[in-house]
Amino acid sequence: ALTATKRLYSPDLSPDEQSVVAVQTALPGNRLVAVSTESGKIETLLHLEHAFVFNPRWSPDGRQVAFAIKDSTGAQHIATLDTRSGRWQRLTKADGSHDNSPCWSSSGSLIFYTSDRSGTFNIWATKVKSGKSWMVTDEKNGAFSPDVSANDSSLAYTVYTEMGFHIRSIDLDRQKWIAETEVRRTARHSVHVPAEDAGQTAANGVGSTAPRQWHSGRYNALGQILRPQGWFPWAVEDENGTAFGVFALSADALHRHDWNGFVAFSPENLNPSWDVT
Repeated sequence: ALTATKRLYSPDLSPDEQSVVAVQTALPGNRLVAVSTESGKIETLLHLEHAFVFNPRWSPDGRQVAFAIKDSTGAQHIATLDTRSGRWQRLTKADGSHDNSPCWSSSGSLIFYTSDRSGTFNIWATKVKSGKSWMVTDEKNGAFSPDVSANDSSLAYTVYTEMGFHIRSIDLDRQKWIAETEVRRTARHSVHVPAEDAGQTAANGVGSTAPRQWHSGRYNALGQILRPQGWFPWAVEDENGTAFGVFALSADALHRHDWNGFVAFSPENLNPSWDVT
């Protein structure tokens, strides 16, 4: 045990393995700390009143720490801290978005993170020096917790589908990234307009509206819950005696609709027992 009773969480080991950056509970808030891997000594890196920090990650050169910060307004952004000078600055815009789970590219030039700035949580990338941003994934139900391979060739993240959470890996092809200026945020969904489509649309006299192939539709929960998402063996005792069967359940991505039930048969008379909610 490196520490005891220090209320530390979200650890990340420095590249030289000499220090662990972590978040320490310090009621009524928390603070960013570094823990020596040799002595367990704790050094406070950042402590802000009326603000919380989350999920710190070391830069590849061990000079900076990226983290999520939630201020008194409830907005949450990605920020970086220079561990030598103690100076910190926000990396992402204060636009009301919820940003979290930063990770660095191996070159240290980009920070990947989860954000709902398009209207749906997806993985974004921002250049550390310029602040230029792209939407890297375009998952309709949400993408979270990114991590980049050591050679910057692929990105792993958690994706939410109608069958629950899964881990997905994609190639990091910048040609497929969507520039922030091409992403339009709406209450229901997000769309991006490729440059050639936008130019064609303007040429047709439509202006800067989205191309006609983009449309919004009703949320379809039924298609997500038709088949069971989980099941296990079931036994029941009722007026038919002891019966054996299966219990199953399913829910949609937004947890607005769900069902569960069982069906079982008595080995004595084959009468069914069942219930669905």
